[in-house]
Amino acid sequence: MHPIHCETYFHQYIERLNEVIYYNGGHTARILNYRTSSDIDVIFDDGFILYNTTYYEFNKGSLRRTDIKKTDTDKYDSIARRMFKAY
Repeated sequence: MHPIHCETYFHQYIERLNEVIYYNGGHTARILNYRTSSDIDVIFDDGFILYNTTYYEFNKGSLRRTDIKKTDTDKYDSIARRMFKAY
Protein backbone atom coordinates (compact mmCIF):
# COMPACT_ATOMS: atom_id res chain seq x y z
CA MET A 1 0.00 0.00 0.00
CA HIS A 2 1.29 3.47 -0.84
CA PRO A 3 2.49 5.44 2.25
CA ILE A 4 0.22 8.41 1.49
CA HIS A 5 -2.81 6.12 1.27
CA CYS A 6 -1.88 4.53 4.61
CA GLU A 7 -1.55 7.94 6.26
CA THR A 8 -4.91 9.08 4.90
CA TYR A 9 -6.62 5.89 6.05
CA PHE A 10 -5.07 6.15 9.53
CA HIS A 11 -6.18 9.78 9.86
CA GLN A 12 -9.72 8.84 8.79
CA TYR A 13 -9.71 5.91 11.24
CA ILE A 14 -8.66 8.11 14.17
CA GLU A 15 -11.10 10.85 13.19
CA ARG A 16 -14.15 8.56 12.92
CA LEU A 17 -13.56 6.10 15.76
CA ASN A 18 -15.84 6.96 18.72
CA GLU A 19 -17.80 9.50 16.66
CA VAL A 20 -21.20 10.06 18.24
CA ILE A 21 -24.52 11.10 16.73
CA TYR A 22 -27.60 12.20 18.65
CA TYR A 23 -31.07 11.10 17.65
CA ASN A 24 -34.39 12.68 18.57
CA GLY A 25 -35.43 11.75 22.07
CA GLY A 26 -31.88 11.94 23.43
CA HIS A 27 -30.68 8.60 22.09
CA THR A 28 -27.09 8.26 20.92
CA ALA A 29 -25.08 5.98 18.66
CA ARG A 30 -21.28 5.71 18.66
CA ILE A 31 -18.82 4.06 16.28
CA LEU A 32 -17.38 1.14 18.19
CA ASN A 33 -15.13 -0.37 15.48
CA TYR A 34 -14.07 1.23 12.21
CA ARG A 35 -12.43 -1.08 9.68
CA THR A 36 -13.36 0.68 6.42
CA SER A 37 -16.09 3.15 5.50
CA SER A 38 -18.21 0.23 4.35
CA ASP A 39 -17.61 -1.90 7.48
CA ILE A 40 -18.22 -0.33 10.90
CA ASP A 41 -19.82 -1.48 14.15
CA VAL A 42 -22.08 0.92 16.04
CA ILE A 43 -23.16 0.78 19.68
CA PHE A 44 -26.38 2.45 20.82
CA ASP A 45 -26.91 4.03 24.23
CA ASP A 46 -28.85 1.00 25.47
CA GLY A 47 -25.97 -1.36 24.64
CA PHE A 48 -27.28 -2.83 21.37
CA ILE A 49 -24.46 -3.32 18.82
CA LEU A 50 -25.15 -3.11 15.10
CA TYR A 51 -22.43 -4.96 13.19
CA ASN A 52 -21.17 -4.46 9.62
CA THR A 53 -22.97 -1.28 8.66
CA THR A 54 -21.57 1.61 6.61
CA TYR A 55 -20.26 5.00 7.64
CA TYR A 56 -22.61 6.55 5.08
CA GLU A 57 -25.66 5.06 6.83
CA PHE A 58 -24.28 6.13 10.22
CA ASN A 59 -23.56 9.65 9.04
CA LYS A 60 -26.95 9.96 7.33
CA GLY A 61 -28.72 8.73 10.45
CA SER A 62 -30.51 5.86 8.75
CA LEU A 63 -29.25 2.95 10.83
CA ARG A 64 -31.76 0.12 11.11
CA ARG A 65 -31.86 -1.76 14.37
CA THR A 66 -32.67 -5.43 14.00
CA ASP A 67 -33.97 -5.80 17.57
CA ILE A 68 -36.79 -3.22 17.27
CA LYS A 69 -40.02 -3.69 15.35
CA LYS A 70 -40.46 -1.52 12.26
CA THR A 71 -43.08 0.63 14.01
CA ASP A 72 -40.69 1.40 16.87
CA THR A 73 -37.75 2.51 14.73
CA ASP A 74 -38.99 6.08 14.27
CA LYS A 75 -37.19 7.12 17.46
CA TYR A 76 -33.88 6.19 15.80
CA ASP A 77 -34.62 7.45 12.29
CA SER A 78 -33.93 11.18 12.43
CA ILE A 79 -30.97 13.01 13.88
CA ALA A 80 -31.55 15.95 16.19
CA ARG A 81 -27.94 17.07 16.26
CA ARG A 82 -24.52 15.74 15.37
CA MET A 83 -20.92 16.91 15.47
CA PHE A 84 -19.80 15.58 18.85
CA LYS A 85 -16.79 13.34 19.30
CA ALA A 86 -16.12 11.41 22.46
CA TYR A 87 -12.53 10.61 23.24
